[in-house]
Amino acid sequence: MESLAALGLVLQLGHAVGEKCPHPSRHHQLTIFDLNGVHQVIIRYCVCSPEDPAYRRRQLLRMMWFPATLVQPHTVFTFHLLDFFHQLQSHNKTNLYDFYNTIVRLSNNAGLSPEIVSPKGPIFYLFAQPIIQHRYNEISLVYRMWVHLHILKRGGAAYHPGGADSLPDGSMAVECPACPHPGRNIDAQALAEE
Repeated sequence: MESLAALGLVLQLGHAVGEKCPHPSRHHQLTIFDLNGVHQVIIRYCVCSPEDPAYRRRQLLRMMWFPATLVQPHTVFTFHLLDFFHQLQSHNKTNLYDFYNTIVRLSNNAGLSPEIVSPKGPIFYLFAQPIIQHRYNEISLVYRMWVHLHILKRGGAAYHPGGADSLPDGSMAVECPACPHPGRNIDAQALAEE
């Protein structure tokens, strides 16, 4: 099975499909984790506005790819994968480690090409069997950020003019409906008489 990068596919980010970029970057190899497996692709960023320090991150997020690192990403996880696992974990209590290994096995179940998991990672030998450095730590960090961003979005902090940092402590807490709240679920006058 050949990767998209080996077949010569180069994705240009930052412009509409079919539109040429007047200032493309050099080629970058990217590992993409999606629901159908792990893919190696070659991308070029648009450097039409090089003064923007976050142009890489911004272009990846517009493709609905969540970068594993914010500076020079080499690994991304699709929004589709992160949302699917979020739903799966919420309903079936599946753990991230088993989900990660399932995604890796979709691309490399026989173990014939371990480089698809970590093309530049160090290889350590234990009992003459190579152990490849996996990307589990990266997906673990990305998934925690994904859940945190969804909490901020559902709590309304994503739409607050000052951002999440300007909200007072406890403002996104969900009140317990069973706890007594005078005037709402308990008579305020009855409390005053006691």
